[in-house]
Amino acid sequence: MSSEYSPEWRNSQILNHPIFMQNLLGCLWTGPVQQLYQQVSRCMILRQSAYLEESTGKGKSIAMEFAVERLSQVAGELPCVSFKAQKNDDPSGRGFYKGLLTSVHHNKIDGETSNLQLRAKRRVEELGVNSPSGTVILWVDEAQELNVADFLFLRDLQNGLRGVHADLLVFMTGEKPFLHRRIEEAKWSASPAVIDRFAMKRLSLGGYGLDEVRELFGLIDTAVWPAASGITWTQFFFPKAFEAGFRLHTQAIACTGALESAKLLSRDGYCQARLLKMVVQRFMLDQARHDNAEFVATPDAWRDAVSDAMGANTDEADDTEDDGKGGRSGR
Repeated sequence: MSSEYSPEWRNSQILNHPIFMQNLLGCLWTGPVQQLYQQVSRCMILRQSAYLEESTGKGKSIAMEFAVERLSQVAGELPCVSFKAQKNDDPSGRGFYKGLLTSVHHNKIDGETSNLQLRAKRRVEELGVNSPSGTVILWVDEAQELNVADFLFLRDLQNGLRGVHADLLVFMTGEKPFLHRRIEEAKWSASPAVIDRFAMKRLSLGGYGLDEVRELFGLIDTAVWPAASGITWTQFFFPKAFEAGFRLHTQAIACTGALESAKLLSRDGYCQARLLKMVVQRFMLDQARHDNAEFVATPDAWRDAVSDAMGANTDEADDTEDDGKGGRSGR
């Protein structure tokens, strides 16, 4: 490694490394994310709205963000509107409309509810008219915060776009079991059409078993940062060991074994995304100081990383219900 990428340089850049980022910069195109994207892409072609309801820690929000981002790139000039439903930001009940207006870059978010609704409707219709495919994607995160009136507004918004010969596809992500309860509430309190339009299709997001962990670790071995450096993520933390042949993908069994010993895998042997990321972050950070040409990761290294991650992730420690391939029920 050239002096340009010396140990001093790595120490100065470690805070900026993608592996510690909590946004798309810190994500890799793994199997579970790819499978979710394929589902979303199919819904796009069929003009079908859908929802993703998963337990805390599953990684649903970041996975959907990744999928919607990729869809907008592949489809080309596809309007994708994303916002998070947060009721406690506006006790007046107008937070949904203000959030939507902000997401579509409208500069006026004050006024009465009816005025906010009209502005949002006109702006989204404008996006639909100007969309080459005649389609607008609306992704609502934390959708368990929606109320009946919000669902009815989405129905009216969809009707408005149909009036200008465009389609509104709504993708919702929310916490299990609260999103389903909201959908049922809207169904019985307002109209069964809420289900028909927005919740006939439930998306799924897989967890991380041994194969998925091995694939993820292989991606870490080959992902490069900084882009022009040629330095892989693994190499950044273990330059000497990497030069001597060390690769993170060989640690997949040791990692999943430590998770299993801590009883953090589902009955099918799957781990949740957030916990796995926290474990890998701690392993890389703590073991980097042992980097040398003869570096060998001990079983204790992974057990310590799991233990430390559990101390910072109390949701995982408290939730014990198994939800299949997603690991323990707990974003």
